Amino acid sequence: LDGTKICVPLGPLAERILVPASSNGKVGLFLLDPKATGVSWAEGHSTSLEKVYELVLDNAVVAEVLVAPGAVTPQDSEALSWLLDRATVGLCSVQVGLSDRALKMTAEYTREREQFGRPIGSFQAVHTRAADAFIKLEAMKLTTIGAIHKLQQNEPADVDIAIAKYWCGEGGFFVTYAAQHLHGGIGVDLDYPLFRSYIQGRHNELLLGSATQQLDNLGEMLANSPAPAPTY
Repeated sequence: LDGTKICVPLGPLAERILVPASSNGKVGLFLLDPKATGVSWAEGHSTSLEKVYELVLDNAVVAEVLVAPGAVTPQDSEALSWLLDRATVGLCSVQVGLSDRALKMTAEYTREREQFGRPIGSFQAVHTRAADAFIKLEAMKLTTIGAIHKLQQNEPADVDIAIAKYWCGEGGFFVTYAAQHLHGGIGVDLDYPLFRSYIQGRHNELLLGSATQQLDNLGEMLANSPAPAPTY
């Protein structure tokens, strides 16, 4: 294999690296030994402050060919697309759990934190913003579950996954940002756990793609799909 992969998590610490690569326009999947000849690593840091690595391959010999370029899965879909669909929905699920925890932390905090002799959660501006975040979170859950169901049933799920990506990208940022805002100064304290939720949520949003990009993708998908037959 020859080429470069960026933002590889764990990198040289892993036992094997799953690498998609193309040959004559066909994509295959390969297992690579991170210590093999022709493999080099450069360390970096992601938005979430976790270590990521740049993987550079120079005539590297793979440990195993999982899917030869051009081969298909039992579901009759391209191997890389099959993998990416499930990885994307998995990331959406992580974003849902992270946002859910951030909002629960915010609810607990605003019940206990007092200002002007009363809990700040009783102020209209606070519970209105928290309610908006809750609605976003419920949309994230619903669309992610819908995408998971389609994949479990081996049904076409491109549109469902794109919708989940939109809500988990845009909604995840909204929820974690609102959580930080409602916490006030302590929300950006590096020793307070909410800070980790915010930067990890932002990291996940960037991995999923911006909300605007997802809406553009959805619009193109819907525009190119055949119109449904009318029902009476």
